[in-house]
Amino acid sequence: MYIYFHVSYDLVDLTRQVLAKYANELFLKVIEAYRLKDSHGVAHQSQMFLDLVEDIDTLLACHEGFLLGPWLESAKQLAHDEEQQIQVSSLSNYSPI
Repeated sequence: MYIYFHVSYDLVDLTRQVLAKYANELFLKVIEAYRLKDSHGVAHQSQMFLDLVEDIDTLLACHEGFLLGPWLESAKQLAHDEEQQIQVSSLSNYSPI
């Protein structure tokens, strides 16, 4: 189990890195289409970028090492007092301003 966990983590991480580089390329294509005033190109490349973001999210959700929940639980267990536990809990209650 120990070896499988690390091999699968590495595989997910490597795939994440490859997809992140591809996302950068797509983003540059969106910018280029915008500069060329190509609204169809902007829409198409933007949709490809958003689809890729969803794919990356799905990829990362398949391994516990990339999920926020286990990290927060670990941080709560390391908290020395209730105030620190509240601070950690507030991280999971994020809401945009």
